[in-house]
Amino acid sequence: MQDYKDEAEVLRRDIDDQLHYLIEKNADVLTQVQPCLIDDYKMLKQHIAEQRDENESLYKQLLSLKKETTSTGQKIAMFRSRIERLEKTIGVKQQPAFTQEDQETLNTQVFNAKGHGGVAGSVNQ
Repeated sequence: MQDYKDEAEVLRRDIDDQLHYLIEKNADVLTQVQPCLIDDYKMLKQHIAEQRDENESLYKQLLSLKKETTSTGQKIAMFRSRIERLEKTIGVKQQPAFTQEDQETLNTQVFNAKGHGGVAGSVNQ
């Protein structure tokens, strides 16, 4: 019975020694790893704050552009209305827009009239 008690005491001491050894090793790992984790965590928080600031800035720019677009659209509508009223008051009818073919023909005539081909010059004479 005494041998059993002695053996149990030896095993308890071994367990306590192993427990203290593991606690010391765990503390060593924490002292080695923790500075890296703390640095990484600080960098992460800094990046998050920078991203939040950038997102806020971009959101403000987006809102500003939306307001500007809306304002510009309203101004265009107002000016169109004013132009229509002026045309009605003056009696000017809106001319149909030039087609691309009309514009090219006009450009060719102007180009030729300056003495680069003579065709338009002979037509004018």
